[in-house]
Amino acid sequence: MPKTSGASKENSKSHGEAAKSKGKKRPSQSSLAEISNNVVVMKKPKACVEDCKPGPKNDCWQRSGVRKEGYFSCVEVHALLKDMGIEEPEGTSRCIRAAIMRGHIKVTGKKEDLDMIIWKGQGICCDDEYRATLGQLLQQQVYYDGDDPYDSPISCVLGENCTGDLGKILVANLCSGTPRPNMGKGQNHCYDCSAFGKCLPDFRDSHYNEDGNHTNKIHFVSRY
Repeated sequence: MPKTSGASKENSKSHGEAAKSKGKKRPSQSSLAEISNNVVVMKKPKACVEDCKPGPKNDCWQRSGVRKEGYFSCVEVHALLKDMGIEEPEGTSRCIRAAIMRGHIKVTGKKEDLDMIIWKGQGICCDDEYRATLGQLLQQQVYYDGDDPYDSPISCVLGENCTGDLGKILVANLCSGTPRPNMGKGQNHCYDCSAFGKCLPDFRDSHYNEDGNHTNKIHFVSRY
């Protein structure tokens, strides 16, 4: 049997690896950029706070194992809120905690952060200005059942043309970085989505299907 030199063995090996690599799909430039901007870290799901939910594409790096630039873990979000003087962060709006986690609301952990105006705009029933501070948004309800009058700390700045509930609004979708004022029916934050959850467009929408399973799709509960 003829002997094969070491060099020829290496050449045949490199040719074989090259042939294998031809069939592999190269990552796109966008995916390479995404990988370079993220930092792989050790998963610590057991260290997460109680209402940080597991799930796919989790924004909490303690669950996903990937720390995105500008993102916080659930533990870090609660620590920032405690530094601001909030003794029970778990009792605050999950929508706002999700917004802080994803970097949509920038905070330093100082008490003065609570006075920051996070959203301002026109009301629903009048053209007067509304302003919402971080402290107010942390206390607003994240779901409206359609029956009981909603309670909101955010009211018309002037207050001359609006009285009662007409002078109050809620602000949804801050967790996605696109705040949306509404008078209750647009207020619905899903608690069972990953991490601190995300908002749905309408209070009658749900991520649960007819079998009672949580999904990433919107299911219409009713349209009355």
